Amino acid sequence: MNRLAVLLTFVLLGCTGPFVRVSAPPSAVPQQAGLTSGSACGMMILGLIPARMTDRTARAYEDAIHQAGSTGLTETTVTTHWYWAVVGTVHCVDVDGTATR
Repeated sequence: MNRLAVLLTFVLLGCTGPFVRVSAPPSAVPQQAGLTSGSACGMMILGLIPARMTDRTARAYEDAIHQAGSTGLTETTVTTHWYWAVVGTVHCVDVDGTATR
């Protein structure tokens, strides 16, 4: 019974990730700098081992503001998609929005 409880604990805790704040609140009157987008992917190897999965949204956000040379985004849209790979699945996040300075 103890082995089952330990196994169940590891399985349930292994499927969680930390809350990630991707940016600070925008300034009172942000200046718009145009549309931008960014993306980032991670992989679930054999459906058990996460590789670069937990920070995908933060990396996609950083990619979007880096491409625009801005400090933040407003009117943000986040989409996800995935596809099969030979040893698991690849999960991607796309962040689109209006760049602000």
